[in-house]
Amino acid sequence: MSKLLDEIKLCCEEVDRFIFELLESDKDIQVLYQSSIHLFKAGGKRVRPFLTIKACEAVGGDPSISIPVASAIEILHTFTLIHDDIMDESDLRRGVPTVHTVWGIPQAITSGDYLFAKVFQVICRSEVAERIGYDKIVRIAGMIAEAMIDIAKGQTLDLLLQSRMDVSEEEYLEMIRLKTARLFQVSAEIGALIGGCSYDEFEALSGYGLKAGLAFQIVDDILGLVGSEEELGKPIGSDLREGKKTIVVIQGLRKLPARSKSIVTRVLGRRDASNKDVKRAIETLIRYGCVEYAKDMALRFRDESIASLSKIKPSRSRASLEELARLFVDRRL
Repeated sequence: MSKLLDEIKLCCEEVDRFIFELLESDKDIQVLYQSSIHLFKAGGKRVRPFLTIKACEAVGGDPSISIPVASAIEILHTFTLIHDDIMDESDLRRGVPTVHTVWGIPQAITSGDYLFAKVFQVICRSEVAERIGYDKIVRIAGMIAEAMIDIAKGQTLDLLLQSRMDVSEEEYLEMIRLKTARLFQVSAEIGALIGGCSYDEFEALSGYGLKAGLAFQIVDDILGLVGSEEELGKPIGSDLREGKKTIVVIQGLRKLPARSKSIVTRVLGRRDASNKDVKRAIETLIRYGCVEYAKDMALRFRDESIASLSKIKPSRSRASLEELARLFVDRRL
């Protein structure tokens, strides 16, 4: 696993170098520059661009060619985080104040819009298109646009489900498929395409990205309850206070006896809920096996993601992708 972490760190350095140089070109308006680069400076593992680069390499492509598009995917991801934080009224992200708490909501929206535009500026650069191929660039632009549409659908579902107490497991999985796993999926697909994949390789990496993304989000939901604020970069129990229907909460609402269920519903969607009540709700969900249920689901998706790679020729890159899926689930499980 240490070798994988070294690979991720190297990828992070290359992607950050590209992004910081890209955003440097717009320093003439400092507030736009500072607010747009804020979350990049706060850190992050850059696992989505890593996925793109390794998928390219796994099908025999030159990974260096994929770095600009991989960086564009990280820019897209950061755009969604800025807007998500506004909608969730979050104060912290990656351990630092969110963009809208520092510069205000209007500027945060503008910064997000700016980053979204930079995504397509990057992939449409002539030097990028010439190296990858103009036909592939057109296809990649379409794939990114389609993924963004799905992410918007997923975010809408997330908001709609917060007001309901009868959310099904199937609805939850569809929501996280669209909102989170879809970007993992398209990251792998684009890397495969840049690398010159076959149809079977494309399908294999697409399935891998989707299932690994589902596992990643389920673990994120678990860590939101049993992790640490240092790891999350935001307070524990925030999802409960926001009324988010994670798989842990859905299982609780479905399986808890009435008295125990009331302990959870008392804090769901209550931003003013006390830390004591939130802690009690979390302890109740753990005691009745709701967190364990979610862990088992994440493990199943992890195994399915690794199995999807069977049609990819064995290599160090394929091994890295397998280890990445394990890392997604083993972060604190």
